[in-house]
Amino acid sequence: MPALSCIRPNDLAQPLNIRSAQAGDLNRCSELLGQLAALEPVFLDDPAIRRKGLEALLAQNDAVILLACLNQKIIGMLTCQIVISTAKGGLAGLVEDVVIDQPYRGQGYGSILLNALQTWAEKKGLLRLCLLAAPDNIAAQHFYLKHHWQPGSMHAWYLGIDDE
Repeated sequence: MPALSCIRPNDLAQPLNIRSAQAGDLNRCSELLGQLAALEPVFLDDPAIRRKGLEALLAQNDAVILLACLNQKIIGMLTCQIVISTAKGGLAGLVEDVVIDQPYRGQGYGSILLNALQTWAEKKGLLRLCLLAAPDNIAAQHFYLKHHWQPGSMHAWYLGIDDE
């Protein structure tokens, strides 16, 4: 995905660059995922495992790691993997790992990143996007509602195949 330059919604003059991640970005992405690990109890706070997952995503043709960069600094990211939705009869995106670095939250950067994801999804022919948010992460829920995401009635269940 070529880089997209956007201006912050509050019209301050710092442009935000949205681009796809490259191998050299993965350490910073892992750091950002560490912030999610602190918020979400389902995350294992292990940088090596996060890095391995990011490397696997980067190697997939049907996935993207989108980065929000301010003055060349990665301040946010999200991941999306293309799946088949039988409910929609076509392609859908499973969105994970939406995070903006703590000092930059509440400034519109997450909105720009989410809008860039929607543009990517439309270009890929996706019929919908879905994501999970922790029930106690009220800030995330408000953010998604503000962007017209609708809560579903389904609950996420996990089965660790490699768990001891």
